Amino acid sequence: MPAARWAWPSRRGCRRRGFRSPHGPGRSWTSRTRPPGPRRSARRTPGPPRGAAVRVRQPKPAGETALRACPRHYVIRTSWVIGEGMNFVATMARLAEQGVGPSVVAHQHGRLTAAADLAAGVPHLVDSGAPYGTYHLTGSGEPCTWAQVARWVFEDLGHDPARVTPVSTAEYNGGTNDGAPRPVNSVLDLCSILDAGFTPADSRAVAREEAAAFDGRRSAHDGCSPRD
Repeated sequence: MPAARWAWPSRRGCRRRGFRSPHGPGRSWTSRTRPPGPRRSARRTPGPPRGAAVRVRQPKPAGETALRACPRHYVIRTSWVIGEGMNFVATMARLAEQGVGPSVVAHQHGRLTAAADLAAGVPHLVDSGAPYGTYHLTGSGEPCTWAQVARWVFEDLGHDPARVTPVSTAEYNGGTNDGAPRPVNSVLDLCSILDAGFTPADSRAVAREEAAAFDGRRSAHDGCSPRD
């Protein structure tokens, strides 16, 4: 069901019963479509999402608007989330081990977000009694590009990071418009979540930890021997 359709009944129910209304995580459609620069670094909080024009449909902004009518609400925005299983870091690690030199998009900016931080950050807001409103919850540290993340992974696993070739989205898509358009800037301002007493992991550390986890899983697999 589209977010806007369930959000309004949810909002009415929460108001009647005095419940808190968490909503999220909203992903990187909330971000601007220009790369960060000296005057254009991170998306501020709060405020209505911008940059939604890069999507054909806009259910999440409508859902946010509906839920803000509930006085006791939390709206959580995030981007570039990685967790267990196959994700961008794991894919780059696998390519590094296979001797592949991937071409990776280099003009989209953001911060890697650990799924574990999302899982911990949302209940932190609720349990700590943080002020209601909109929060950005992504990795911390300096913004990066997907190509930078790929090079980090190659470096962390002992491979030459120069094997990663930075390309534009158009080059990656072979000059076509195939695939869902992505915002150029997914960097979100973290002031509100930091003020609430929660500090997400540094984006570089998230990449390093996930690369180490991949290496550990590979080593464990290589160490297994068939049963007699």
